[in-house]
Amino acid sequence: MFDEEKVVHLNFRPDGTLISHELIENPDIERYLQWRDIALAKGVPFQDWDAGA
Repeated sequence: MFDEEKVVHLNFRPDGTLISHELIENPDIERYLQWRDIALAKGVPFQDWDAGA
């Protein structure tokens, strides 16, 4: 999601390589904002996540 109004789906291969991207026309932006908020609430700082590597 860009600027809380544009949504682009990024498609990846299992190895993490980007395959393509797709602009979503007329997205239900409220749904994407909710998903963003959930992800941010459950996320951990990168340094904490990377510490286990």
